[in-house]
Amino acid sequence: MLRKNPKIILVLIALTASWFLFFAGAEKINSRYTMFRNTPERTGVFNTDAVYSLNQINWTFRAEDSILSTPMVSRKVIYFGSNDETFYAIDTKTGLLKWRFKAEDDIKSSPAMARGLVYFGSDDERLYAIDKQTGVVRWTFKTEGKIRSSPVVSEGVVFFGSNDGFLYAVDSQTGVLRWKFDAEDNIKSSPAIGGSSIFFGCDDGKLYKLNKWTGLRMWSFEAESNITTSPAISDGVVYFGSDDDYFYAVDINLGQLRWRFKTESDVKSSPAVSGKTVFFGSDDGRFYALNKKTGQPMWQYYTDEKIRTSPAICKGVVYFGGDDGRLYALRTDNGGMRWQYKVEKTIRSSPTVQSGIIYFGDEAGFLYSLR
Repeated sequence: MLRKNPKIILVLIALTASWFLFFAGAEKINSRYTMFRNTPERTGVFNTDAVYSLNQINWTFRAEDSILSTPMVSRKVIYFGSNDETFYAIDTKTGLLKWRFKAEDDIKSSPAMARGLVYFGSDDERLYAIDKQTGVVRWTFKTEGKIRSSPVVSEGVVFFGSNDGFLYAVDSQTGVLRWKFDAEDNIKSSPAIGGSSIFFGCDDGKLYKLNKWTGLRMWSFEAESNITTSPAISDGVVYFGSDDDYFYAVDINLGQLRWRFKTESDVKSSPAVSGKTVFFGSDDGRFYALNKKTGQPMWQYYTDEKIRTSPAICKGVVYFGGDDGRLYALRTDNGGMRWQYKVEKTIRSSPTVQSGIIYFGDEAGFLYSLR
């Protein structure tokens, strides 16, 4: 009879656990920077090197029309869409084109990536799944409305909204419909995922919480106007802004209001949450930092025009663009200016941070790489 050595068995178990942790860690690392707002919870926090001072422009790339899509970085390639109906893949080091894909209408939706595929929506009413290496279409999913919601991928499913009033759950590899939920109005809000639930806003003024596996509604919270922002989830609270001039904090389990904060105009900037603070911009030209538990102002920064980009947080710095054509870098603790950079036109493309570099687009059609 073959006798088993307990020491060998323990070593094999230890090695197996090590390999599991290694690959799990690799998967976690590779999943960074692969969606709008950087995480499924849409917190807007980037765990990478920050740009504390502006040293140089690495390069610019010009599309043939405005860039409203937020760029996404993966493995030294940056992906984004444009109102020239084209989706681009650009080398992050050189700024040179790797490939491009032509849709049938504007691309305002920001991309997400999982398992070698890039997902994005278009005003041509389709969600596209494209091979990240070649730009070849794997599948498309047709809706009955423009898709300006940015998809999120979780456990083999792509979730996104459409202006046909449905939130869709589609198999990420095949494009086959899993379920859809009828909100009965435009869904421009990009869904956020917390555990087994999915959250999104709608032009009917409601924030919805659904079971992500079945699409069944768990609760809805009603604001006083459209909700086009992407909600952010942190510590049992979902944060979002509305066209009713308010910014909201709602209990994630009960759907009850924790607090709300009054601004002077629409809130179309999706929030970022870091530490004890929630950050967002408003059409009143102010950038706000609020205590995330109480809603009390920590500080405000005044600009000359609307702020519709969504902030990116990185190691004590918050980055955002404005309709005044400036990209701002402020201290998260007190709103003090780190630096700012002026471009030719309005900035509606939200910044992305990776390895000490900022990427963003503008309405002149330029994509910028700043260090």
